[in-house]
This record gives sequence, C-alpha cells and structure tokens, in this order.
Amino acid sequence: MTSKSTWFWLGLALFLLAFIVLVEPHLRKPPPAPARILPELSPGAVTSLQIRPGGTNQFELLVDQTNHQWQLHGSESGAYPAEAAKIENVLSNLATLTPAAFISPNEVRARPHPDEEFGFAAPQASIIVMLGEEKLHVLLGAFTAPGDQVYLQVVGREGVYVVDAGLFALLPKSINDWRDPALVTLEGLNFDRLAVTNKTTAFVLQRDAATQDWRVVWPPINARADNARIEDALTNLQSLRVQSYAREEAKPDLEALGLAPPELEIALGLGTNTVTRVQFGKSPTNDAALVYARRPGFNVLCVVPSPPLALWRGAANDFRDPHLVTAAEASATSGLEVRSPEPFLVERDNNNDWHLMPQGSLVDNVLTSEFVTALARLHIVQFARDVVTIPELADYGLSAPFRQIIMKSAPTNAPGSTNGIIQLSFGFSTNQPGKIFARRADEPSIYAVSPEEFARLPAETWQLRSRRLWSFSAEDVTALMIRQHGKDLRLLHQAPYKWSVAPGYSGIVEDLAIEETVKGLAKVSAITWVARGDAARARCGFNDAGMRIAFELKNGEKPYLEFGGEAPSKLPYAAVLLDGQPWIMEFPLDLYAHVTRYLAVH
Repeated sequence: MTSKSTWFWLGLALFLLAFIVLVEPHLRKPPPAPARILPELSPGAVTSLQIRPGGTNQFELLVDQTNHQWQLHGSESGAYPAEAAKIENVLSNLATLTPAAFISPNEVRARPHPDEEFGFAAPQASIIVMLGEEKLHVLLGAFTAPGDQVYLQVVGREGVYVVDAGLFALLPKSINDWRDPALVTLEGLNFDRLAVTNKTTAFVLQRDAATQDWRVVWPPINARADNARIEDALTNLQSLRVQSYAREEAKPDLEALGLAPPELEIALGLGTNTVTRVQFGKSPTNDAALVYARRPGFNVLCVVPSPPLALWRGAANDFRDPHLVTAAEASATSGLEVRSPEPFLVERDNNNDWHLMPQGSLVDNVLTSEFVTALARLHIVQFARDVVTIPELADYGLSAPFRQIIMKSAPTNAPGSTNGIIQLSFGFSTNQPGKIFARRADEPSIYAVSPEEFARLPAETWQLRSRRLWSFSAEDVTALMIRQHGKDLRLLHQAPYKWSVAPGYSGIVEDLAIEETVKGLAKVSAITWVARGDAARARCGFNDAGMRIAFELKNGEKPYLEFGGEAPSKLPYAAVLLDGQPWIMEFPLDLYAHVTRYLAVH
C-alpha cells in the first residue's frame, strides 16, 4: 500500500467517525411517545362520571359537576357533596393513560372467547365519562398474569389495551369513599348570620357588612360580640371531618340519636335565607369523643369528633365581647379625660407624645399609652343587666358614678368621619360588695369588670408621672448609707469598681457586684406608681425594720430608696421622696434581688 492511499483511507475513517459522533444523532428521530388512550378527554370539560364496580361489591356511583362543585349520587340518601380531589385524580389519570401494550383487533378476533379471556364479559369496573353530550365508556377487565397490569377496553373501539393496574386503587370501593369528609365547607360560602341552638340557649349572631364585626342580635339585644371566639368556633366547624357513616336506613331513629330535636344546631344564613345547617346529637355508646351529625337536606347520618364543637355549646353571653372597650377603639384614642376627685385631661399630639391639658406639660408616654391599652384589656366578668332604666342605675352605683373616663378619637380621612367619644362610667353598690360596675353611654347594658384590673387604671395625674426616679450616674455616688433591721452599713465609693466599708462599720464587699447594682439603681424606673403620701406606707408594708438606701452624691444631695412589702403582682413595693412626700411604686424584681443580695446589712 502506497503512502498516498494510506492517508486517503485514514482521512476517510476520520470523516466517518466525525459523522457518526456529530451528525448522526441529529438525524436520528426520537421514538414517538406512547399515544394516550383517551386523547379527547379533558378533565376540565367533564360534566359527570359514573363508576360501576363488578364482582360481589355491587353499587353504582355517579358524580356530576355544577358551578365547579361535585355532587355524589347513587345511594338512598340522594345527592351529597363529593370529594373533588379524588374525582379529579381519576380523571387526570384517565386523560394521561398510555398503554403498556396493545392487542390489535385481528389478534382479538383470532381468540375463540375474547370477552371471557380478557375479563370483559364480567368487567371489574365500568367507567362512563360524560363531556357534555359526548360519552366515553371504559371497561376494566381481568388482571394480567403478574397482577400488576389489567386489560382495558374502550367501548365502541376495536382492540384491547394493557395498562397499569394502579388505576384500580383510585376507584371507590363504596359510596362513602368519595363523600366529602368535611361536614361543612365554609370556604367560598357567603353568609352573614349564625343561628345557634343548643341545650343551654338559642341566640343569633349577625356580621356587620362594613366592619365585618359580629354582634349578638337575638335575644333582643344588639350587643358587641367576641369576634375572636366566633372565628375560632367557625374554624373548628370547618375542621370537622367525618369519622364514619351510619348505616343507611329508610327511617332512622333520630330521637334516639339526639337529632330530633338536635342537641346542637348551627344554621348559617345570608340575610333572611338559610344557606346551610348542621345538626349534632348524642355520642355513640362506645365513644364519648364522637357525636352523631347530619346536614338536613342530605339525609346522611355520620359521626364526627365532639371536641371541636365545645365553643358552640356555650350560652349567648359566652359569645359577647368580654372587653369593655375594643382594641380598635383604644388604638384610635387621641385624648383621655378622667373625672374623679382629681380630674385631668391628657391629649396626644402628632408626634404621639402625651400632654397634660391645658398646661401642655409632658406626661409619661409609656404609662399613658399603657392606660389606653389597659382600658382595652379591662375584662367584663359579668353581664349584670342587659337593659336598665335610669332609676335602676342607682342599684349599681351608676346614677352618680365615682369615676368616669371619656375616650376621644380624632376624625379619620374617611368621608363623613367625625370626632368619636366613648364615655365610661364606673360605680359600686353596697348590696353587691367587691364588684365594680361599668356602663358605656352608647350601650344599654350594665357590666361588672375585674376589680383587680380596674384598680390599675390611673385616677390622678401623678400616676402618669415619669417613672424614671432620678438622673444621676454611678460615678456621681460617693457613698451608700444602708439601714436594715435597725442596723447600719456605710459603703465608700473610692473609684470605679472599688468599694470599701467605712470605718466603724462591718460588712462584706463585692466590688463588681456592688458597682453593677448601683449602676442599675442609678437608672432604675418604677414598674408602676401605686400611691403617694405617708398614709399609704403602712398598707404597703413599710416599717422601721425595712431596708433603706441613701445615696451620697458629689453635689451634696442625698436621695434615698426604701423597700416595703410585696404587691399583689408579686413585685416588691419601694418608695422615693418626690415633691416633698413619699411616692410608692412597684419595683423591678431582678434588680431587687441584686439589692437584697449585695447591699444587705448582715
């Protein structure tokens, strides 16, 4: 072989190799995807689906769709909401079903008894899909030898398909398999009225179209409702899932099941029209955590969990707003007028700073804001009277209330918005000691409120004073004079983190702990002001044996702090001298623990 021919054949080989690697894959067509058996099936266009299982489990199930809602038919109970997810799963699988194998019409005709051989003489399931007027009829026959595939025939078409047997697992085994397990579906349901009847009472709740707030409108009182409780109760109702269905009977004994009359009925309505109702009866004899339930009109008895229904079993007052003032009313407050033996008025400016009016002097922003918040948290502990006449106000100490609080709100940007006023009156009756009664001028009811919470509402301007006790720093302190249990201890501040016991005294010095405790005392603020004046000292547990700390400052001043007993809040009482008289406060507990540990007289 010559050199010239060698190079020719070598070049040809390289060309063929490049062609195979680079060109041939692009010329080779990919194998066609398996053809769908039902290409005309579009799940969104299906109007009804009928399934008739074969064998011994003989029943016929029909579901149809109206306004995107599936309804189940095929039992003595008539129509019932169906579980859309299961139906759509079957339709999706049918629409994308591809054959593992196909037996041609000629092969089928060549068999002596094809219907018996492939199981279509007595099919395991018959599926009829309606797309408007168009009908698709599918038969599922016998399993193939391994059991993981099944023969399928489309009625009216020749040939037999072999498909995955997983389709069988998606088909219902009974009527109940495709019932919607939710007893009632509230999503998308338009309602603004709730009528509740239970063993305790009957009442009606109405939702305001503008504010979306609920009110108790019957029995005849238009009262604020507990929106949070109602929404929780509705959420619990929505969460109910059917545990089992009772055996269908032509005339079940509803009275024996506690359903005639029902022990609990909840009717949801829109205006005067009832949208849906649910009824609940007694518990099955073997499980007190379940109750019988039904939806009138569907004639299906089922069993559902009982605990989610607990909120609905309350009385009408349980659904009333348990607060004297709503959170929304409190957040809109821009002014507070307190009418008491020492009346005062505070107003909030555009910077959210509170001022004492008419002087305009600042008050403690946090305390004043907490005052407003405390009004919103003031709990109603008793609905004392729904409607009261003017002469009857004296029975509750409200004909001449001992305190009034007027909450004022500025107009908003909404058209027609005006100044808002909520007038609260408080009284007490010698016939009902230990109770504080309250009334809103815009409501007819008389309420009893929590005495403990009411006691924390400021009644005088001093209760809104700044809670910062003083403005010196730890570096300004030259010495501490401590007296406790009739004994004295003097500590000298020689330098930062350097303390010593003064001559003539005895005690224990921990430089770091004392320095940090003094720093805390230098910037401490009261938790809340409790009282002022010597008259309150005894009832707050102050006595000569208590602990007293006097600070000796570089400027010659000697402010002091003394400690008394324990407040109902479990915080310690403390007192400082302000404006020439003792002011009593609740003191921070963590700082108090350091004081009693590191500054105590041993």
